[in-house]
Amino acid sequence: MGMTEVWNYRDEALARIDLRGFEVRARDGAIGKVVQAMEGSGGGYLVIDPGVAMPLGRQLLVPVGLVEKVDVDNERVVVRADRKQIENAPEFDAAQPLNVPLRSVFGNYFGSLMEEITGRPAQRAKQGESRRATGRARPASRGSRATGASTRSQSRSRTRSATSDEPTRQELYDQAKKLDIQGRSKMNKPQLARAVNRRRGQSSRRSSAPKATPVEVQAFLEGVGYPAGKRQLLREAESRRASRDVRATLKRLPEKRFKSPTEVSKAIGKLA
Repeated sequence: MGMTEVWNYRDEALARIDLRGFEVRARDGAIGKVVQAMEGSGGGYLVIDPGVAMPLGRQLLVPVGLVEKVDVDNERVVVRADRKQIENAPEFDAAQPLNVPLRSVFGNYFGSLMEEITGRPAQRAKQGESRRATGRARPASRGSRATGASTRSQSRSRTRSATSDEPTRQELYDQAKKLDIQGRSKMNKPQLARAVNRRRGQSSRRSSAPKATPVEVQAFLEGVGYPAGKRQLLREAESRRASRDVRATLKRLPEKRFKSPTEVSKAIGKLA
């Protein structure tokens, strides 16, 4: 399900500002620059180019509901999340349309993140609302000198990061060392993770079971109510005629109850 407050600005005036080229900053540092500001009937999102921080030309998606304030004079957008929380979101492909299943995947991830940040459940979208959202570029005028949304001080202590049970950079570095990955000492955590996954995929491609990506799997789990067990996830995917790789990936998940789509994606990422 989509989440209305994830895809909509907290201050509607911000939707009239052309944010292209603005620097984007998380709570713990810079993320990159806005290359596109998309708007549709189901809400909008920013496409961010992180530069050399993310190799292979990968871009990041940030729903506009995470925008905390906009500094027009300094061309800066501040989002209420950490860099790793943005970087560890489902992978975004700017060349692929953000259709209903993909929007649902990103909505689930960032909806859970927003619940952690605010300490309250995100507002669920009305049925069918997300199905109308196809994401079209919204023309805007930079002439507007809006100062941005007024921010509320964080009154709640920061909750546990959604990525706390993922491997640390040191653990990934140790794995890269065992796999003899060149240039590992200069890589950051996301780069190490991708390098390790690629090397493992190359070494076990012939013998390993098929594995779908978290985005491919989540596209067939839109209607699942969490917490949910492995068998329930598999039944939902089969009812939606999921591909063989998606079904095989779900069968390889551990026998447990998953609390959220994010937890399912993490479990998929840990599969060899």
